[in-house]
Amino acid sequence: EHKNLEYGENSQISITHSNGEKSLVYRERMSKNKQFGLRNCNMEPKITSIYENKENVDRCVIRIYEEYIRHRPENYGKEGCSAFYLSPMPASQIKSGGQWYKSIPMGIHAIESTTKNLMKALGKDDNEFFSNTSLRRTAKNRMIQSGIPSEVAAKKTGRISEVADQVYVARELYE
Repeated sequence: EHKNLEYGENSQISITHSNGEKSLVYRERMSKNKQFGLRNCNMEPKITSIYENKENVDRCVIRIYEEYIRHRPENYGKEGCSAFYLSPMPASQIKSGGQWYKSIPMGIHAIESTTKNLMKALGKDDNEFFSNTSLRRTAKNRMIQSGIPSEVAAKKTGRISEVADQVYVARELYE
């Protein structure tokens, strides 16, 4: 799903302004978690919003997104690269305030290893297993534990498989 994210005219991610609040909105095109067939033709795509963190600007996802966009190459689409994730330039080629990324999509292996690298940078144990799926499950479980209905948590995280998540919850509670 991350490999298929786009930037530009066809981007699934946008910034919106409403009632003085800025939010980053993700609009799903399709999901590997949904089985498409005649029964599911009218399923609503997932739409998720993240709101501006005015108290801690350094941890504001919208500010980080805007910074990322500011350092992308200006050309995208037919003449450039419309992939959302781009390959970083070598540090020696980056000029102050300029472009940080090449007009080349980031490889699938680099995208897949991002979660592992982030956890390692946070000092997490190498023996622990972290993946996008485990983080989604953890997010869903924490939502449920804080009183959010299971159906809402499933919709927000894209974790529809109740059986797999119940096993994960049980393991997480007893560790």
